Amino acid sequence: MFKNEKGMTLIELLAALALMSIIIALIGSAHIFGQKQYRNQTEEINYQEQVRYVMATITKEIRSTEADQVSVISENEITIGTNSYELVQPIFYKNSTVLSDQISDFNIVEKDGKLEILISSLQNRNGKIETLSTVIYLRE
Repeated sequence: MFKNEKGMTLIELLAALALMSIIIALIGSAHIFGQKQYRNQTEEINYQEQVRYVMATITKEIRSTEADQVSVISENEITIGTNSYELVQPIFYKNSTVLSDQISDFNIVEKDGKLEILISSLQNRNGKIETLSTVIYLRE
């Protein structure tokens, strides 16, 4: 019959294309999964960073100010020296300047010479809320 059998048959070509399609689909799904994880983690870190920044700013200011210059106006507002901090959800202000736009909860309670501060972020895509709390003792 035929002595010259160079080349590929149609079946061999289709089998090779099917295998390549499966491999490309697996690689593509792994890449998409990696991108979703990266996006979610970046968002979570951003919310954590915002909460930490607001907490650090307030606590630093309280610690560098005399106790008689710290006054809690309401659960969502405090005046420290000449600076005023206030949450108008989701924006946290310092003297009408935006410190963060991702804060959902800011509670500050003064009792027995100490300030209890709780700051929470907005929910991220996974429904997670980042929260920080601290207690600062005021010296007279």
